Amino acid sequence: MFRLVLGRGLVRVGAVPILVLLVLAAVAHAADEPFTEQEVLLQHDDISISVSDVLHYFSDYGQAGSREKLFEPPNLEIALRSMYIAKRLALPLIEPAGRDSNIRAWMGDQAYRRFLAEKNLDGQVESRMALVDWEAVVEEYYVSNRDEFARGRQIRASHILFSIDERPLVEQVKFAESVRQLAEQGVDFGKLADEYSTITPSAPGGDLGFFTEGRMVPAFEKAAFALELGEVSDLVVTDFGIHIIKVTDKKAAELIPLDSVRSAIRRKLEPQLRSDSRSQVVEEVAVDLQSDQVFRNEALIRALTEGKYGLVTATTR
Repeated sequence: MFRLVLGRGLVRVGAVPILVLLVLAAVAHAADEPFTEQEVLLQHDDISISVSDVLHYFSDYGQAGSREKLFEPPNLEIALRSMYIAKRLALPLIEPAGRDSNIRAWMGDQAYRRFLAEKNLDGQVESRMALVDWEAVVEEYYVSNRDEFARGRQIRASHILFSIDERPLVEQVKFAESVRQLAEQGVDFGKLADEYSTITPSAPGGDLGFFTEGRMVPAFEKAAFALELGEVSDLVVTDFGIHIIKVTDKKAAELIPLDSVRSAIRRKLEPQLRSDSRSQVVEEVAVDLQSDQVFRNEALIRALTEGKYGLVTATTR
């Protein structure tokens, strides 16, 4: 769907695009004078939207055969707004007569205008993005979201891990306790891990590296963070097995320096700023529709939305 609709979702009315011809009874006109496809629904300055434009719009975005959906008030207003914005944005890029006739004929008038509108819109967004003071934007985000960059206290620990499936639990506990006592007596913890762990450690010496609270299973984490530097834990049982833990380093809680996250903040903010810029450009164009200089054929719009006129399908596109 053409992106200028900006999420104000058009209710789809089918799946197979077809061209629809509008047959209108002569109510607002003379007794036997029908409306035509060229009847203007909305006009402002040099931009006008006709019944034909609306029919092609709905044909592009879904089957128009569901009469009760085609001209429902939300759908018709979305279509009028979207087409006006597209025509207004496309206007500065339309080539003089003849120079773009081939591509225009190949794409169709509305698709061609939407293509130019997107091109103009993208250009305006890029111009605005080029003016962003990224240093100020990033610093403001960093200051306003300090909790996001707060790094909790960290510890570095090693463990010796025993499987609870290799021998009866009582025997494994006794064996693990004998190894734990060796560690408490000062035997090199890393060597004990390499020699006695019955589950292969992820790193030599059972080293787990630094980790913050919330990274490990609760029982392991509670025991590890309660240890002093260099202290060896009692036996800790988790779903992974029986652990002996030794804390080898500690880091206090800190705020991650701005320079370390500056690039990451920009990558996070850029898509949203780009989207905001796009919406701003579109809304600046759409505000024209609030002008008292806008002509709206309220009688015809009301007749269409109230379903007073029948619709018949014509040739498939």
